[in-house]
Amino acid sequence: MCETKRLAAIKKKNEAALTEAELQGKYRQAYERLCMDLKEKQCELRTRYMETVRELSEVMGDSVYLDQEEGMQKLHDEMLRRAEGNHNASLVKMLFYAFWIFYTEQEGQETKK
Repeated sequence: MCETKRLAAIKKKNEAALTEAELQGKYRQAYERLCMDLKEKQCELRTRYMETVRELSEVMGDSVYLDQEEGMQKLHDEMLRRAEGNHNASLVKMLFYAFWIFYTEQEGQETKK
């Protein structure tokens, strides 16, 4: 994400400092390379985000098989396992935390019935 933001900031700065004619003339090759690099980094970032969401959806789908007592610990262990070595570790943890809250609320509603 940092590299994508950095490239986007450079692009924005160039577009503010230079005219369209300069961007399409003298600086055309550098500007096109910057735009291609930014597009590539955005695609990589989207791919990582989608992988993270896919991992969470797998766990969410399997959560129906967890019993109430061991469910919380298994969700926590799975979150740590999937976050380890992941470029989006903090995103993984936040998404799992949000699901954890949802999961416990659903479990609490089930016990009230």
